[in-house]
Amino acid sequence: MPTSTGGGAVTSQSQVAANTIGSSQIIDTEIVNADISASAAIVDTKLAQIATASKVSGAALTSLASIPAGAGVIPAANVPSGADLVLFVAPASGKFTATVEAEAIFDVMSFADGSTQYWEQTVKVPIGATSISSIVLLYKRQNTGNLFMRFRLAHFDAATVGDAEVQDATDTGAAYAGGAADSTLGRLTVPTTSYDGLPAISANDIIAMEIQRLGGNASDTYASAFVVYGVEWTFA
Repeated sequence: MPTSTGGGAVTSQSQVAANTIGSSQIIDTEIVNADISASAAIVDTKLAQIATASKVSGAALTSLASIPAGAGVIPAANVPSGADLVLFVAPASGKFTATVEAEAIFDVMSFADGSTQYWEQTVKVPIGATSISSIVLLYKRQNTGNLFMRFRLAHFDAATVGDAEVQDATDTGAAYAGGAADSTLGRLTVPTTSYDGLPAISANDIIAMEIQRLGGNASDTYASAFVVYGVEWTFA
């Protein structure tokens, strides 16, 4: 029980004059959460900056839209490792030397049967990526025969003026099964040997890929146009 300056016990508010109790009269650690009114509405200018790790729960961040634009860019080191970063590049983003076919929904590229044709495209490495996980062509399955394909990839650092293009030395052709003749979606995975010779990659580097169909090769038995919807790039 607190006491008055005269030594008597303070038993009611009427015994305490207004503006007579200061912080020095309050024992440290005596004020607890229950003593603070739920309607106190303490303004944030009276609070110290929260700088201690784990003091703010991730659950408190309910929307990335609430993060101000001036907060800056998330550092690449803060992007979770192992997270896949997937880009889908449509044919309209590349250069093609043959006929562009107009399909009902998709804009597609068509590699004619019986001749050598190619399509080139470039992608910018996303923030946080340090390697290529996979490159997959999405195509329209129109024949069960084999496609004879070759892939050539190159790299340069877009942030370095004077950086030279570096090509992967492996660009030999190989046969790939067409899969079916039912006009459904197919997935053709580009072999890692086509890009494992590139230099180490980092955010904003440029990767270029040339896709070739060697339709005149005896190993190409697809006997139909090779229709590509686009390319799925997965980075890690």
